[in-house]
Amino acid sequence: MSSDEEPSTSESVRRKKYLQYYRKEWEVQFPGWLQDSRKGESYAYCKSCNKDINITSGKDAIKKHSSSQAHSISSKNIKSQPKISSFTVTKTQKSDTLVKQGEIRLASFVVEQNLPFTIMEHLAKLMQAVCPDSKIAKEIKCSSTKTHDIIDHIIGKESFINLCEDLGQTKFSLIIDVSTDLSTTKHIFARHMLVPNCHAL
Repeated sequence: MSSDEEPSTSESVRRKKYLQYYRKEWEVQFPGWLQDSRKGESYAYCKSCNKDINITSGKDAIKKHSSSQAHSISSKNIKSQPKISSFTVTKTQKSDTLVKQGEIRLASFVVEQNLPFTIMEHLAKLMQAVCPDSKIAKEIKCSSTKTHDIIDHIIGKESFINLCEDLGQTKFSLIIDVSTDLSTTKHIFARHMLVPNCHAL
């Protein structure tokens, strides 16, 4: 090899470029929008801009893209859009609330009509048969045991609170149970009449 060829050879070595390939660890530094591209290992893909990024210059190309105005606008638009899961959760919560309200209404119906709790073993199934297209009816599962718990712990407690508030604002009389029941537990009944703007003396 002649001495004249040595400078050109060394110059070609200095000018040799190394191809940059996509690295998975970059997704940690640029979370949420960076992923590998289908175009090849020399590209990265921006999910916010829906764009392939040429990374022949390495990570600097990704930094340049992330600081661009177009990327900033696309990222803000995506963050402002509500996720589909938020609508699903809200719809599910609303459905659960309607099911609970339906079960409470059925339990109240049993109390108002003085019906046996065992009727609830069949009433919920009857509603599902009559209303096969109702999602709420399909979700109602109110057996006699559950009905008893609803009346005891929900309807009963709420009615007791309302009764105490009414007795604090109206006149009432007490009636002692004088039945021939031989048990040691006696009951006292409060009889009152709801009159608007009438307060206890």
